[in-house]
Amino acid sequence: MTLYYTPYPIKSYRNDLTSSLAGRMTARHRHFIPFLLVFGGVYLANAWVCDDAYITFRSIDNLVNGLGPVWNAGERVQAFTHPLWFLLRISAKLTSRFGPS
Repeated sequence: MTLYYTPYPIKSYRNDLTSSLAGRMTARHRHFIPFLLVFGGVYLANAWVCDDAYITFRSIDNLVNGLGPVWNAGERVQAFTHPLWFLLRISAKLTSRFGPS
């Protein structure tokens, strides 16, 4: 067994960090962690679907059904606000059974 001389004491910083975090975490904080996980999961699952997305999905559905890229049949108004996303979703709708709407 070889002993090495160090001018300073050797400490394990990882143990200090975990023990200090565990010591500072109270019961109130421990109940907040599952809430954050559930909230984060719900947020990520619904982050991309908003009213603008539903307008695009309906416009795509109308276009595929022969009514044109409009919100209401017979109106000649561009309903979507993002043409590139609209074209990408149209290609997904036309090439698969699992497109939007």
